[in-house]
Amino acid sequence: MNSRLRAGFNLVEAAIVLGVIGLVIGGIWVAAAAVQENYRQSKTLEQVLSIASNLTQVYKGIPITSTSFLSDTSNSGIWGSVFPVDMVVSNSIRTPYNSLLSLRITNTRSAVFGINFSRVSQCASLAPRLYAGIKHLQTSADAFMTANDGLPLDTPSAAATSCQTEFNNNGSADISFSITIPN
Repeated sequence: MNSRLRAGFNLVEAAIVLGVIGLVIGGIWVAAAAVQENYRQSKTLEQVLSIASNLTQVYKGIPITSTSFLSDTSNSGIWGSVFPVDMVVSNSIRTPYNSLLSLRITNTRSAVFGINFSRVSQCASLAPRLYAGIKHLQTSADAFMTANDGLPLDTPSAAATSCQTEFNNNGSADISFSITIPN
């Protein structure tokens, strides 16, 4: 009896195993990216709503006589009480997307936020969630979200569409929203 012993895999079997491993790793990669994106959205929303809440506490009962920009280090007196510590990066205010956040307080008691995104997908996925968060704030203060043309956005889908339109026109996407700080 001449029996041949097989040792190891042949080339086809090895290619199939490598293909299956590649599919599993690809699936894990996609799932991890989705989890990371969801975290960034949740964290950005949490931070922005925290800033809005902190602003109402800091400025409650204080007269605001001039417009000030709170997103640069020259106005660091209230940073610690308004901005979460993890947003202050290299003397600027950044979201988990590493986008700049601008904040301007006007003498009409409005806090105007702006977030600039380098990718439209980030803006379009976050805009509806920010819209819902801003609408939730309206129970305690006037709040609204606007497109860069100044027109109010009245639905979550309008907020996402605004990101796409802005990106097509300028190559970056901005979200702007405003809350009124109660006296």
